[in-house]
Amino acid sequence: MPHTKIILQIKNLYIKCDGNELLNEVNFTCKSGDSVSISGGIGSGKSSLLNVLGLLAKPESGEIYLHDDSIDNKTKHHLSLKNTEQNKISQYNNYISHKTDYLSLPRAEQDEFMKYYFGYIFHEPKLMSQWNLIDNIALPLIAKGKTKSEIKEIIDKNEFLKDFSESDKNKPVAALSAGQRKLISIARALIKEPKILIADEPISNFDSGKQIEVAQKLVAEAQEKNMIIIAATHLEAAQKSFTEKYLIEKKSLVDANPTKLFKRRQNIYKGKRYKLENS
Repeated sequence: MPHTKIILQIKNLYIKCDGNELLNEVNFTCKSGDSVSISGGIGSGKSSLLNVLGLLAKPESGEIYLHDDSIDNKTKHHLSLKNTEQNKISQYNNYISHKTDYLSLPRAEQDEFMKYYFGYIFHEPKLMSQWNLIDNIALPLIAKGKTKSEIKEIIDKNEFLKDFSESDKNKPVAALSAGQRKLISIARALIKEPKILIADEPISNFDSGKQIEVAQKLVAEAQEKNMIIIAATHLEAAQKSFTEKYLIEKKSLVDANPTKLFKRRQNIYKGKRYKLENS
């Protein structure tokens, strides 16, 4: 699948969980090559926000636009309607060439959209526990028509799998450490070459040094593969590697740039003080 320049624009998202307000008026924009970190306390809504961005859950309201400014619209209007994989890919390229609010698509079309354009790293890796590393990684590659030798070459060259011994590669993943399972899930998501990678705590399960290493590799992948990575994390040291940083604070998503964050908190304090002095 060719990499194209895309822009993701989130507008006025309002998210509830079990009837309780989690987030309101979430607004931000990112583009191909950006790596976005979202931090916040436990229960602040990080995972809920990622689920909405990745079409795994619905918000109460709001819009998410995916726009591709590098697709030849005239060519896309003359695509064949045959139900082949390549034409499905072109169909969804056509959606994003017209700044589509993908939350508004019918569910069946959202599912196809997810299949071709999104990758996911879940907080708890979704692996086949009795399969080994090779079989877990091979699953999306077989769907792409890769041969056994091509799959082995891809696995051997993958940056996130380079420290696995041949013995570990052939063990059931249930016998591996939590950190190893997380690395396998990261590698599997990236091998798909998504345009947008939704990552929930991708650098958990590692010691502090490894957290920074994995975060830096994810950022490098975003830039090299021209994808957007949106990651939820509570690990401050690793957040520094990301190009864009946001914080969930008081049910709002705010720019975590230290200067901007200080000014925001200063303005909130001034507003509260003004109310007290004039009440």
